[in-house]
Amino acid sequence: MDSLPPPSSFSKKKITRKIKIVDNSEPSLKNDTETAYINSFTEKEQKAYLIAKSHLMTSFSLKKSNGYLDFTTKNQS
Repeated sequence: MDSLPPPSSFSKKKITRKIKIVDNSEPSLKNDTETAYINSFTEKEQKAYLIAKSHLMTSFSLKKSNGYLDFTTKNQS
């Protein structure tokens, strides 16, 4: 029977994954209100926005989001 080397002799590799999030939407397709709303994001909100866009893809709608609707009602007055 072959014996395996002791566990301490196995190499331990940490596997990490780098994810690059890119906003592929056309800037020319966004209106001024959408641009102003996106520019008002904190760093944390920007990350959440880009993650939502990348994960939800076509089912994500900025214009239908609660934050955008609140932003537009606050800025209309």
